[in-house]
Amino acid sequence: MILIQLFIELKHPAPTAATSSTAVVIATVIATVIAAMIATVVTAMIAAMIAAMIATVVAAAVTAVIATAIAAVIATVVTAMMTFFMT
Repeated sequence: MILIQLFIELKHPAPTAATSSTAVVIATVIATVIAAMIATVVTAMIAAMIAAMIATVVAAAVTAVIATAIAAVIATVVTAMMTFFMT
C-alpha cells in the first residue's frame, strides 16, 4: 500500500506555484496569444511581400508593353514617312 501511495505521489506531485492550474492556464494563454500574434504578423508580411512583388511585375509588364507599342508606332510612322518622301 505504501508503494502504491509513493507511486501516485511521484506521478502526481502536489501542486506548487509553478505547476498550479492557474499558472498553467495563464502560461498557456500567453503562449497561445503570442503564437497567434506571430502567425498574424508573418501572414501579413508574406501577403504584403506577395502584393508588392505582383505590383512590381505588373508595372514592369505594363511599361514593357507601352514601350513596345510606342516603338512599333514610331517604326510604322517612320516607314510611312520614308515611303512617302522617297517616292
